[in-house]
Amino acid sequence: MQGSTIYRPIIATLCALFVALPFVASGAPDPAPVITASVRELVFSGVKGTTSAVRNVEISNQGDAPLIINSATRIGNNPGDFRLNGLPTFPLTLAPGQSHIFKVSFAPGSSTVGTRNAILSLASNDPAQPQLNVELYGLSLNGLEGSNEPPLKSVVTTLGYAINVGWSGLANNSPATGTQLEGEEVRVPLYQKAGPGPVTIIAVARFSPSENLPFGYYTPNGSNPVRSQVGVMAPRNGIYPSDNHQRLNPVLVAGSNTSFDPGNSSFGIYVDSQSFNRKSYTQDSLNTGVPHASRIYPLKNRQGQIVNNSYLVTFEDASNGDYQDYVFVIGNVQPAASLNLTPTATSTNTATPTNTATPTVTNTPTNTATNTATPTATNTATPSATATSTATNTATPSATATATSTATNTATPTATAISTATNTATPTATNTATPTNTATPTATATATNTATATPTHTATATATATATSTATATVTNTATATPTHTATTTATATATAMATNTATATATPTATMTTIATGTATAQPTTSTSTAPCCASAPTATSKPTIVSTFRIWLPLMP
Repeated sequence: MQGSTIYRPIIATLCALFVALPFVASGAPDPAPVITASVRELVFSGVKGTTSAVRNVEISNQGDAPLIINSATRIGNNPGDFRLNGLPTFPLTLAPGQSHIFKVSFAPGSSTVGTRNAILSLASNDPAQPQLNVELYGLSLNGLEGSNEPPLKSVVTTLGYAINVGWSGLANNSPATGTQLEGEEVRVPLYQKAGPGPVTIIAVARFSPSENLPFGYYTPNGSNPVRSQVGVMAPRNGIYPSDNHQRLNPVLVAGSNTSFDPGNSSFGIYVDSQSFNRKSYTQDSLNTGVPHASRIYPLKNRQGQIVNNSYLVTFEDASNGDYQDYVFVIGNVQPAASLNLTPTATSTNTATPTNTATPTVTNTPTNTATNTATPTATNTATPSATATSTATNTATPSATATATSTATNTATPTATAISTATNTATPTATNTATPTNTATPTATATATNTATATPTHTATATATATATSTATATVTNTATATPTHTATTTATATATAMATNTATATATPTATMTTIATGTATAQPTTSTSTAPCCASAPTATSKPTIVSTFRIWLPLMP
């Protein structure tokens, strides 16, 4: 029994260890609160010196421990233009699953006009996100209608679309409603679905007369498009907001939709104004009032990233060219296949021949041709196209001559070729000839000037640039003087897309000719897109490890 007494302290220690070990670490994470907001940002609009209707931000506790909100403050660039209404007493405690609504309004000062922004910042005990921010944006108007309306640039900036619309004031560049593209505008009047599901159409702005304003999509059918109404923008009255015709995110009449399914058909967007007694379409050919009634831009988010398969569609129903009468965002669309949009292609042709003859007379013609054409276009010469070649040769024995020839070749749809050559010498006598040659679509223009002098010198340079259509301009200058004369030759010809230019100059003693040809072609690039994630995922809790310890102890048997 004495031996067993010796081991009793050891046994007691080991038993205590077995009991304590399971409580060293637990496999369950510590309870924690998780703060979430119902929106990432709020967008307001209103006349300066007034207060907008209240907008709600619901703050919830999605965790498993009490959420303690210590404060709600306004920070950022223009905090004084936004109000927090009916704030609770802080600290505010929300049990798991509970929420609280914070009320925000826009109240710009009496002299404040333009885009305003601030941040609603909430401080809490959420360990993963101790400060939650909700961004606030507002567009303060000088008044309603006419020159009080905001520019399209201010509209898209406040809404959160980092798009270059092409101008910053209220009125568009001259011509106000011309068909010229402005800023990042694209010529995409027709669309088709980009993927499964409906096409979305959201009215994001309206600055027009007060009326019921139907809008929708149409399918092309010659001069009689087939229209399908999707929704109606509401007027200002006792039911709808008093500024519903002059605001961001206008309210729609009950029963309106914000999506439609055109199937596999190509379609455009239209609006129907009773005030102007006309319908406006994204296709210019269908418009009877404003020639270019719609300007269309690839949609971008606040960070300037392209939003996939989405466009900003703006309409001008008057004639001042502000293009914020009705503004929509359409989604799940891509350009219609019938538009045959092709990426930009650029080609450059350069040739530089140099010819030198002795003794000391140098002729340096330089031909520079630039050809610009769309890859899918057929380039032909037009009857009115002109090419100009100008050469001036002046020679004396042991003198330097520089001749200049200039040719401009123009093609249809867009192609330009320019060649320039310069020959100069002294002393002074002047001969001038100006031929004009016109051809369609392959034109050849030849101008030859010959002056005779002693000694005799010849310099020859040939440069050729070739494309779909061919125009050939040949200038031959032979100068031989005794010793004073100046020869000037001007030839004009125009060809389409690509040109073959041949220039020959003959002189003695020293002649040098350089020919350079370059060409460029451009077309509308296909829009590339990327999407930024909307919301960040909630943090993942980390579990503590579970420690399991097992001991086996063998004790001798005591007698």
